[in-house]
Amino acid sequence: MEDRLKNAPDWENPQIFEINKEKAHFFAHAFDSVESALEGTNPIGEMSLNGLWKFNIADCPEHRPVDFFKTDYDASSWADIKVPSVWETQGYG
Repeated sequence: MEDRLKNAPDWENPQIFEINKEKAHFFAHAFDSVESALEGTNPIGEMSLNGLWKFNIADCPEHRPVDFFKTDYDASSWADIKVPSVWETQGYG
């Protein structure tokens, strides 16, 4: 290891990349037919979260929506964003 990296903080050391990192693993999917497995569509027990989602960003914690998790919360004034995406590329943040 280079001398300059011996005393560097972990976040500045490019040789350190596995702290608090999950071990590599394989995701297996179950399908109800050979055809759907070959197409990669409709894995059993999975649901796509892709689509339009309601989005709200507050400029500070005091302005956040407090009861957004309640089933009767009205989020109709919130923006729609595409998921999956990076919300900064959609004009926020």
